[in-house]
Amino acid sequence: MELGTPTGDVWEPMLPATLAASRIWAAGGYLAIAGFISPEWLELLRTEAVAVRATGTRGVVLYSDATESRGGSPARAFRSAAGDTSHWGLHASSQITEALGSLCNIAVTPSGSGTYSFYEEAGDFLALHRDVLKCDLTIVTCLSQHLADDSGGGLLIYPSHVAHRLSAARAAGRAAGVPIPLRPGETALLLGGLVPHEVTPVAAGQDRIVAINCYRLGEAPS
Repeated sequence: MELGTPTGDVWEPMLPATLAASRIWAAGGYLAIAGFISPEWLELLRTEAVAVRATGTRGVVLYSDATESRGGSPARAFRSAAGDTSHWGLHASSQITEALGSLCNIAVTPSGSGTYSFYEEAGDFLALHRDVLKCDLTIVTCLSQHLADDSGGGLLIYPSHVAHRLSAARAAGRAAGVPIPLRPGETALLLGGLVPHEVTPVAAGQDRIVAINCYRLGEAPS
């Protein structure tokens, strides 16, 4: 679903009426929830993440492109590994999709089998961006972390810049962002196709593993 389009100097959201009336939109386009994923599923995800870590690849892009809306190629440095049976089994389950649909007030459909991200080296990060067209809604669950403090390696979102081009959010700087600290077992739900967001650089000795899955927003449930 195309949720917005750049017009002049702004990025104009185009929300279905159902989404505009949803709990997640009323909260600023994001929710942070403890206990959204059960302890049993968290343990399965942690085990799988450890198993697939060595098969992952490090992606390093030094500079972001000039994309002002969605997608593009943001600067980044971290390891990524494809999700396996546990990841897909959870994120494609009716229990999760129905819960997400309720929070968004509109049906959701997983757009892929998901990934694990490993922020493992000093400076690992993901620069400011909006998610690609297949990723209207993102679910991010922290599986484990070793952080010196909460100042690095965390999700930073810019809900006040939903109606602005990415360059405006970049110009505003991180002081304009809202940090979403996630402890192991906690989950963030983000309308990543609308709300600009980034992962701030980790410091030496920090290590953070998250499970990520994307969803398309569909027609409202009847």
